[in-house]
Amino acid sequence: MALRDQFVRRWRLLRAFEEGGDYEAGELLKVLAREEEPGAERPWSLRTLQRDLSHLVQAGFPLEGVRKGRKMRYRLSAAFSVSVPEPLRPSEWAALYYALSVLRKAPGNPFREEPVIGSLREQTRLRRVGEALARAIEEGRPVRLLAARPGEPRRRWWRVDPYFLGFEGGSCYLLGRDAERGAIEVWPLQAVETVRAGRGAFQLPLGLDLEGALAERLRRAGGAGWSVRLRFKKGASLAGVAAFLAEAFGAAQRTGGRGDGELTVRTSDLLGLRRWLVGFGPEAEVLAPRELRMAVAQDLEAALGRYKKSGRRPEG
Repeated sequence: MALRDQFVRRWRLLRAFEEGGDYEAGELLKVLAREEEPGAERPWSLRTLQRDLSHLVQAGFPLEGVRKGRKMRYRLSAAFSVSVPEPLRPSEWAALYYALSVLRKAPGNPFREEPVIGSLREQTRLRRVGEALARAIEEGRPVRLLAARPGEPRRRWWRVDPYFLGFEGGSCYLLGRDAERGAIEVWPLQAVETVRAGRGAFQLPLGLDLEGALAERLRRAGGAGWSVRLRFKKGASLAGVAAFLAEAFGAAQRTGGRGDGELTVRTSDLLGLRRWLVGFGPEAEVLAPRELRMAVAQDLEAALGRYKKSGRRPEG
C-alpha cells in the first residue's frame, strides 16, 4: 500500500499544478487532505510533502520555486506542460506510466514483461542532452562531453565539434570531430552524461555527407564490441531478457547448461548495459568482462553507501 499511497499523493499534486497558478506548502497539504479517503488516520506531514516534491523533480517533472514575501510557492514549468504529448496532461501521463509499469510486473497476466522501460528521469536527461547538442550544432559551437565511447565502460571528458544527430537502429547518435585526435567519431546519446557549451566556433567539412558518414562508422563498429556474459537468478524470463538485449544492445543468446540462467550479449554500449543491469540489483550478475563486473559492483556499493549514510527509515 505504501507504493500506491506515494503514487496517489504525487498524482494529486501534479493534478493541482497542471491547473495553473502556484501553491505554498500549506496549500498543497490542504489539497492532499481535501482529497484524502474518509477515515484517514492523520494528515500528511510537511516532510512527506517536501519528499514528494523532490521525487517529482527527480522523475522529470520540473517544478519552479518562486519566493513571494517569506513564503516559497511552487508551480509546474509552463514549458514542460506544453511539451507533454497531446491529448495527455502531466497527471494523465504519470498515471499511464504507473499503470503500464504495474502491468509489466504483475504475475499471471499477458502484459507481464521484464522491467525494461526507462525511467521518466532518464527520458528527461536524454531530452536535455539532445536539446543541448542540437543548439550547439545550430550555432556552430564546440562542446565538452562527459561520455563513454563504444567499447569503453567508463566515461571521460571529450572536446567535440558536433556535426550531426542521427537515428540508426533504434538509437540516437552524435557524429562529431574529436578535437584531441582530429578524427570524426560517433557517440551514442545514451552514453552522454553531460553537455557543456565550449568557446569559439567550428566549420563543417565541405562536401561531407553527414548521414552517410554516420552510417559508415556504425557499420565499421558493428563487428567490434565486447562479449558480455550475464547470469540471472532462477525465475527470470530469459527469453524476454534475451529479446530485449538483442534489440537494445546487440546479438544475444542463451549459453551454458539448461536452467543456469546464463546469457551472452555482444555490444559496444557497455555504459548503457551497465545502467540497465544495475536496475536488477541482486537478480543479475556480470560474469565477464572483468571491467564491467567491477563497474557494476561499484555502482551497487555506491547506492548501498547512500542508503547507509541516511540512517533513516523512509516515511509514507
